[in-house]
Amino acid sequence: MSDVNLVLMDSAVYLGTYRNVTLIDVGGVCDLVHMKAIGSAYRALLDLYPRGIVALSYLRPGTPVSPADARAESARFVRELGDSILFSAMVVEGEGVLPQMLRTVIRGVNVLARMPRINVYSRGDEAIRQVVQYMVPGGDDVEPVAELTSVVRRVRTAFRPSRRVTLTSRP
Repeated sequence: MSDVNLVLMDSAVYLGTYRNVTLIDVGGVCDLVHMKAIGSAYRALLDLYPRGIVALSYLRPGTPVSPADARAESARFVRELGDSILFSAMVVEGEGVLPQMLRTVIRGVNVLARMPRINVYSRGDEAIRQVVQYMVPGGDDVEPVAELTSVVRRVRTAFRPSRRVTLTSRP
């Protein structure tokens, strides 16, 4: 199993890559600086995998909505990269009204923007089963779902977001 390439980790966001998959774990404000780093990571990964990349993102419970400029940057680079993003899965964790509302808002934005690129899930295992269909296979005999599940578990265990304001975010 190859290693995860760490791109960025601070108190709000973890960003790494594994084969042609970007791994994003958000536990705080994902601001414009973070979004620009994510866009750069997508483009750099696409240089390595010109046939396409995959995005797997997790929003932890209580994660605030990104500021408007960050959301606009995200929409911009997703449009720019177009079909080179083969699949994008966003796991909005948590139970209750607020996580469900956020999932609904994301789905609604997809419809309004006519960019049905972000597939929204409430559970990581559902997202991983879809992502592996687009993941570049490894040279080993490890079953892809088990492999990516293990990688995600390792990454998410190592990342400990805090609710404090980061250097890149606004209070």
